[in-house]
Amino acid sequence: MAHTEKLGNDLEGFGDIGVILRTALEHQCLNIVLVNFVDDYYQANRKDVTYNINLIAAAAGISMVLVDHIVMEPDGYYSYRDNGLLNYFGKLTKIKNRRN
Repeated sequence: MAHTEKLGNDLEGFGDIGVILRTALEHQCLNIVLVNFVDDYYQANRKDVTYNINLIAAAAGISMVLVDHIVMEPDGYYSYRDNGLLNYFGKLTKIKNRRN
């Protein structure tokens, strides 16, 4: 298990994807669970969804899997997997990769 602080600016969403994947490679990870903390309640938005699609595609390119992206809230959490978003993104990524 590895932990990396968010590096980069707010335009990079939840953290630089390259740094996340490089850290995972350094620790010989096959799977990734991305965890973030917010001060308020969270709802996935278009920017965050696009970020996760890009992370899934980049991870798939090096044979890694994004298992879940969990956003910790003050009184609970938001899980992309629990909300069905990662399964949907994974299917889109597979379809996109087949076309290339």
